[in-house]
Amino acid sequence: MWGFYTRAKALVSSNPRETTRYVWGDQVIEFVHCNSCGCVTHYEGLDKAKNERIAVNFNMFPSDVYAGIPIRTFDGAETWDYID
Repeated sequence: MWGFYTRAKALVSSNPRETTRYVWGDQVIEFVHCNSCGCVTHYEGLDKAKNERIAVNFNMFPSDVYAGIPIRTFDGAETWDYID
């Protein structure tokens, strides 16, 4: 489950000793993963502009952190209304 925000709306911080950043493919997105479990914590564009999108992996949080956030499912082809 991913949350998508702009850099102006969200701040993601991580301890550089506990995470690793890497870029692959088109060389435009930087992925950050936990050095302990290997899971991707978030990713962001290399352009650090305020309107740049950040994707946060909410699977890394306890469910009470995102309990009040509306969830929209998206399969890449169609979107549905928010689900409670």
